[in-house]
Amino acid sequence: MLEEFFGSIYCWFETFFTHNIEANDNLANYLWGEELFVKHGQNLYLGVGLIMCTVTLLIVVSYYYFVNNAKLNHWWGWGLFFLANGFVNLVIGWQWTYTDLMAGYMKITDVASGQVIDSEINGTNCFCFGISNMLLSLMLFFLLSMLIKWKSSNVSEAPFVK
Repeated sequence: MLEEFFGSIYCWFETFFTHNIEANDNLANYLWGEELFVKHGQNLYLGVGLIMCTVTLLIVVSYYYFVNNAKLNHWWGWGLFFLANGFVNLVIGWQWTYTDLMAGYMKITDVASGQVIDSEINGTNCFCFGISNMLLSLMLFFLLSMLIKWKSSNVSEAPFVK
């Protein structure tokens, strides 16, 4: 159930991280765990989605409750944590997929011959997936900020300081 939830959310950006790839062997199909790939059967959206949510939650909570410094009660203070969250999640999404690409897991098994051949997935697609992960984490960061900022003692008005 969670696999489908995260998969459907990441697929909002599917055309971005699967550009210039045939429909059969694109990065989205690999992440869904389709059987034509060497490593298959496991939906990878769940793992990267849970890590993205956890990292984002930790950074938001850190800003509002652990750091909680009045000097950071400005749009730019909030923005530093916002951008740090985006950068961390970009690297996580990019490396999550790029590591599998370099390990050869994204190669395709030809059904007719049984041979393993290269897919058209490349490092650019993996980086674009990282950007997709970053964009989702930034949306979540903003949402979580609006939900939990009210109980912060020093930065409860960020990012909309009057």
